Amino acid sequence: MGFVALLWLAVAPAWAAPAVWRAYDADTQVFLFGGVHLLRPDVAWLDDELMARFAAAERIYMEVSPEERAPEALLPVLLRHAILAPPATLAERLPADLHARLGEEMRRVGIDPATLQGARPWFAGTLAVQAGLAQLGYREADGVEAVLGRLAAGRPILGLESAEDGIAALGLLAPAEEVELVRESLDEMPNLGPLMDATLAAWLAGDQDALEHAVMDSQFRNLPELRRALVVERNRKWADRLAGEAMAVPGTAFVAVGAAHLVGADSLVRMLEARGVAVERIR
Repeated sequence: MGFVALLWLAVAPAWAAPAVWRAYDADTQVFLFGGVHLLRPDVAWLDDELMARFAAAERIYMEVSPEERAPEALLPVLLRHAILAPPATLAERLPADLHARLGEEMRRVGIDPATLQGARPWFAGTLAVQAGLAQLGYREADGVEAVLGRLAAGRPILGLESAEDGIAALGLLAPAEEVELVRESLDEMPNLGPLMDATLAAWLAGDQDALEHAVMDSQFRNLPELRRALVVERNRKWADRLAGEAMAVPGTAFVAVGAAHLVGADSLVRMLEARGVAVERIR
């Protein structure tokens, strides 16, 4: 799998139309949109139809509120879950060959490995992949949440969870799965550009089958505990929140989460349906 799926995680086709769902009852509709957290500025995904759905919403939900995504809010959370307690080191948590490979990859993307010797393996690997994606032009500032946040025009943006919830899930990874996560991520790094291109092409085309294969089947295949913690359990909590809160308030809401949360048998869509909420795909 690797960190590409965590971050998510070509030129957009002219017919780009990422999938959108509508959850509804007699007096409420909630649009569900799966996006990508890091994007290049040339990826055209926000068309007039999607913008109209977003503009009509009185309430907006994202995975985490903008306030909790701010660096000053994230720093103490990362210190709790992404940093090893001294005297433990990154070198002690990884096999020697894997630690050497990670160090080489860090240097290639402009990171001094010495600065991350106190980091958990998942965090050091995430930073390396983020730096690699930055070299390819992918930025959080051009990701779906950031763009929609700038277009919210003062409307409230509610977090489906706290920043601590998602980061803590990574912090609870077993040592063996953390090592496997780093290994698979390093295996992907030489093909990071084509891998992202293929995943984005599926997303932009609204091809949920191809997206499920690219993100869930292929990338989580050897990391079942990571899939459970990062996708399944979070979807379950979010479905409870949306079914009990968003659907209870008359009017229109818009939900933007990572696209991986809207594919497969354990998707947020399926979990809402299991709670008795009517959901239809509208494109």
